[in-house]
Amino acid sequence: MTRPFLLFLGKWTHNRQVPPQSYLFEFEVNRLAFDSFAQLTEMNVYRGQMVVAFFALIRMLLFRVVLRPFSLNLAPSTDQVKV
Repeated sequence: MTRPFLLFLGKWTHNRQVPPQSYLFEFEVNRLAFDSFAQLTEMNVYRGQMVVAFFALIRMLLFRVVLRPFSLNLAPSTDQVKV
């Protein structure tokens, strides 16, 4: 992984960070604590791991691989499929 990517992930595992509006899913927001300025509070190791795991599983794996296999050449294109 590149350094900027690691810094990006590390940013969401510390207190007083503000995620972009509509970036987190509702189930993530329900499990995290925020102050009146929408800053992350009460972050600990487990919540940080949750944020990183959800990012990896949902945003990377699900959205980039499972929902778009044609863009990664993981499935035959519609031109290659015989009917």
